[in-house]
Amino acid sequence: MNKLVLINLAIVEFSLFWMGLFHFIGFAGGWKKLAQKYEASDEDTLQSKEDSFRFCSTTLGSFTNYNNIVTVTVYSNGVMLSLPIPFHFGHKPLFFPWKKIRESLVFKKPFWGNQYATFLTGSKPITIKGKAARYLKQHELSTGNLRTNPRDPNN
Repeated sequence: MNKLVLINLAIVEFSLFWMGLFHFIGFAGGWKKLAQKYEASDEDTLQSKEDSFRFCSTTLGSFTNYNNIVTVTVYSNGVMLSLPIPFHFGHKPLFFPWKKIRESLVFKKPFWGNQYATFLTGSKPITIKGKAARYLKQHELSTGNLRTNPRDPNN
């Protein structure tokens, strides 16, 4: 076979493998199931955008980690999680309204210093880590929706 044909076949096979792998991760990790209820719409993102954080880490449930590939965008009416183009196969952008997040939002800061923000979506916890979690905490403090205990080391 011609070398050029083999190279083209390899590129197509790799692309299909990549798309299949990310569809599987989205299914197995629960992102697809969350998208059925929390898929971002144009209506959600028409609200004023407050800030956006690229290359964030997020955990869905207890075993699916998205390390340094999630974009967390904060709007006046909620928070959107999305993945960049090479990783978005099987991962529609998710939008969580503030009302839903505030029902179970918990902030933690382990001894190594990275801030975590965790909230529940049904039975699956979602944890946002680092700079986006710090921003969410400051946002909730500034809006008066978060009460802090001055003796709590996680503040």
